[in-house]
Amino acid sequence: MKRHIQIFAAVLAMMSAAGCSGMLDDIAPRHAISSDKLSDSDLNQLTNGMLNMMESYTRDLWFTGDYLGENFKGGPGAVPRTDWSSDLAQSTSALAETEWNASFTKLLYANELIAAAQKSANQGSETVTDAYGTGYFCRAFIYLNLAERYGNVPIIKGTTNDVIAISPESDVWQFVLDNCTDAIANLRSYYDRYYPSKEAAYLLYAKANLWIAAIADRSGGSYLGKQASDYRSVAADYAGRVIGNTGFSMSSTSEDFAGMFINGTQNPEIVFALANNRPTAFIRLFEQINDTDGSFNYSPADDMYSGLFGDDGYRTGDIRKNPTFSSTDASRTIKLPNGRDGQFITNPDAQTSPMMVFRLADAYLLKAEAEGAATGLATMEEFMEKRYASVSLPASMTDEEFRTLLLDENNREFYAEGRRWFDIKRLYLSDVSTAKPFKGGFNDWAEEHSFLWPVPQNQIDIAGETAYPQNPEY
Repeated sequence: MKRHIQIFAAVLAMMSAAGCSGMLDDIAPRHAISSDKLSDSDLNQLTNGMLNMMESYTRDLWFTGDYLGENFKGGPGAVPRTDWSSDLAQSTSALAETEWNASFTKLLYANELIAAAQKSANQGSETVTDAYGTGYFCRAFIYLNLAERYGNVPIIKGTTNDVIAISPESDVWQFVLDNCTDAIANLRSYYDRYYPSKEAAYLLYAKANLWIAAIADRSGGSYLGKQASDYRSVAADYAGRVIGNTGFSMSSTSEDFAGMFINGTQNPEIVFALANNRPTAFIRLFEQINDTDGSFNYSPADDMYSGLFGDDGYRTGDIRKNPTFSSTDASRTIKLPNGRDGQFITNPDAQTSPMMVFRLADAYLLKAEAEGAATGLATMEEFMEKRYASVSLPASMTDEEFRTLLLDENNREFYAEGRRWFDIKRLYLSDVSTAKPFKGGFNDWAEEHSFLWPVPQNQIDIAGETAYPQNPEY
């Protein structure tokens, strides 16, 4: 079966207005095939179509964390966003609107997949449980992204023409947890890196629990009726389950690390990636940071290029350096190789490169974060020994020292994968005034605005301020 081909577009045809409340007129077009008419063969194809939709969704959000986290400066191509604080300071923010629309557009596909599975006559079959698991996983993934950004969003469980009022952030996070547990209950154990598995859902669940633990810290120690320590314990448990799976193993050479980002890789570190193996409408992430024609939007920030992978008293010889930055061209990030000369690794088909979602590195870094400085150093050292020529961590660290190490290791590992801003937000959520890693007036902006993005004004205009209240300070 071909992977992630775009089928059943008729079932899930979208309208031009992509926002949640702006999608109310044409969710089920007259020519669409009703989900209760689908066979199990159709359902299998619809599951693949959902993963195809997740590829375009992931593309839409891919570089946001690097852009906001100041990993990038302007490249030689189109004018990039550079004043990120003003970009998000207004309710009319183009960035907030774009990512809101992307999320709720793809949410309809996940909801339709779940509805189709519910109507199948073959409940309990592998095809149906795969559909359930994929739908719940994708819905949890989408709502995790929404909660990270906006906090308060409408919880939409089906395809409806009604305006669904925005729910409080606590309900949104509970919805993420519920969908994660439903995904875990339905997904198979790992069998193919290009399909969601229980192990991928374990990591999504661990990450959601860490976000909630950070919010609990900021809320006085508890959230949703549990203590921050309870959520961290769950996160450590589920991340540990992936680490304990002997089917996965860490890359320990630059070549193996680089190979995760090319088509056809068999790297046993990959837990889940989107295949991005398309006959048309190619998703070429490298075009933003390393285009073949020399025109691209983003180059490494000067301090990233010169210092991100530097040696220090803890570690020397980072294997990720050469696969990430060109040794001769400071304007390019080569982590997503473009198939041309000047790359660390040969990529015979750059236009179909996989899009990484979770790998074993996620499990180690999530587990170390959940454990904290007291016990997380051993987990961190086990991880770092696979990424460096030599590692020498101290016997103990303060919480602040360990948090700084976590942030640095996350950025080294996931540079140009859209994580930076969100990692900083989560790790500093209990005290935004200490968010020192940002340059250029971050603290002034943080004092005036919540870490929550604005609800797009055009959505408020459609749904009304009662149903869609604006987040504070916008």
